[in-house]
Amino acid sequence: MKKIIALVCLLSQIQFGFGQITSLEQSLNSLLEKPDMQNATLGFVVKDLSNDEIVIAHNEKATLATASTAKLFTTATNLLVFPSDYALRTKVYYTGFVQDSVLKGDLVIQGCGDPSLGSKYFYEGEEKYAFIKHWTKAVRTKGIKRITGKVIADGSAYAYEGIPKDWTWNDMGNYYGAGPAGCTVFDNLMELHFKTGGVGTLTKITRVEPELPNVAFENFVVAAQSNADNAYVYGAPHQNNRYVTGEIPYNRSDFVVKASVPDPEYLMAYSFKQALEQEGVEIEGEVEAVHKQRQDLEEIYKVEDRVVGAFKGKSLLEIAVLTNHKSINLYAEQLLTWLGKDAQGNTSIKSGLKFINEYWKDKLSSGFEMTDGSGLSRTNRISAQHFVEMLTYMHQSKVMGEFETTLPIAGVSGTLKYVCNGEAGHGKIKAKSGSLNGVKSYAGYVYGKSGKKYAFAIVAQNFNTSSRTMVVRFESLFNAIANM
Repeated sequence: MKKIIALVCLLSQIQFGFGQITSLEQSLNSLLEKPDMQNATLGFVVKDLSNDEIVIAHNEKATLATASTAKLFTTATNLLVFPSDYALRTKVYYTGFVQDSVLKGDLVIQGCGDPSLGSKYFYEGEEKYAFIKHWTKAVRTKGIKRITGKVIADGSAYAYEGIPKDWTWNDMGNYYGAGPAGCTVFDNLMELHFKTGGVGTLTKITRVEPELPNVAFENFVVAAQSNADNAYVYGAPHQNNRYVTGEIPYNRSDFVVKASVPDPEYLMAYSFKQALEQEGVEIEGEVEAVHKQRQDLEEIYKVEDRVVGAFKGKSLLEIAVLTNHKSINLYAEQLLTWLGKDAQGNTSIKSGLKFINEYWKDKLSSGFEMTDGSGLSRTNRISAQHFVEMLTYMHQSKVMGEFETTLPIAGVSGTLKYVCNGEAGHGKIKAKSGSLNGVKSYAGYVYGKSGKKYAFAIVAQNFNTSSRTMVVRFESLFNAIANM
């Protein structure tokens, strides 16, 4: 009798399993049959991590532009390479000598690529100036009341490419297109404040925060009968002329458009000089941004006694969590460059890409190639299968716990806060999302009703409907996996 009951239970479990897989297949088929998917490419795969078996797969080997899900490779690689508490220290040095409270020389900030300095994601209000206040206090502690030279920010430890080479002209001047730098500061972000009048009239830029005296703006933005920000800022790295076009809402006393800072080194030096002067330190020289290595500065960095002060940034894990939860392109690109240091301690986007592509080469199936660290580039070539192979590798790694904390949770946090909210997948999915025009993707883990854990990835490209519609369709798949 016991054997019969056990057999019935087993058959019930098998039937339940087939039922859930059928539900998943039905959801996938329903998605693929939509008229607006006729010209689209969709890659999808789900893997049972308990037995390494593929539950379902469709076009899983197609390499596509995946948008921000590419950040998973950047954050995962850093966690595999560096300790999770790894943090950078940005130092201020002095040249010349101090005599009678006068520094007869320069103050030099040695940029090291810390993206957390003054970041709004870590600091609120006046707290964002903590690093500058720390350095200013160190200068005063050294007894310096006057400086005959300059305030210099040296970002030359980075081969200054400005941005990944495949980013588009539409992206690079806007806030989400801020590139990595040796002296990243305040998220390399500036806010343009506009005053608008009647519909069709030219708007006016009233102020820019932070203040950037070396940047000029040509404004072609007009007021429109809309509530949306349809303004775009154009300009390349180190190009101090910015062109602003498009439309923003009419009759607004203060409307903010966000843009990328063209020269973060200059902004860092300028901000430090302002803070020193506000504290009563007289500075005779101007500010200077350094982008190419100088032997005189390299010699100064070898002398520890030349350090005036140092500020420790946030840890790798803290940065990685925000990178994935908030999908911060700048953080991802900065982390990419961390991976690319050469024997001399210099780094670049190019060397970071070389490292990450070689690191995963023998761990993934063929065809994988990353061309930036954030997914903003449309030339990334990553398949759904590549994501699941990486997720499987991370699942078996010693840093799985840390890596999983970087993933938003469906219905709970980050970019997944409103995905599967109140549905079967609520709280059961830990994943990264990605969005570009015509691209929608997700990759991560699902904890199923059976107690099993699944790795999954889905990438859709060139669909002819809204991104929100694709999310709703994907939710049907996610809920079906969660019910397995």
